[in-house]
Amino acid sequence: MTQVAVRTSLADEFYRSLAVERGLQPCTIEGYRNFVGRFLRHLGSDGSAEGLSRLGVRDVDSFVVSAGRSYSRRSMRPVCTAVRGLLRFLYRKRVLRRDLSVAVIVSVSTLLEAREAVSGHG
Repeated sequence: MTQVAVRTSLADEFYRSLAVERGLQPCTIEGYRNFVGRFLRHLGSDGSAEGLSRLGVRDVDSFVVSAGRSYSRRSMRPVCTAVRGLLRFLYRKRVLRRDLSVAVIVSVSTLLEAREAVSGHG
């Protein structure tokens, strides 16, 4: 099995779980695909279980801050929801040793404002 097949299989399993376990509609799942894809690209991840098993809080924080520069505070909610869902899924599947979903900050603007205040910029 190639790395691409592993990535597709793991991602497809996550998207299926959104439909089956959570009852999400196809258009909502498509939004998750978009945001999860952006998360994986940010990480430079091939989506393999091996690569994702090395995720840490800094990786999650880095993505949320980066996405917060492109999206408004309100638009960040679905981004964070999708990433949080993926991280919970990876934890349930034992790809992650700990649940990193708690590291996903809902209001990245608050985080950015706090960082600017501490650094004296802003």
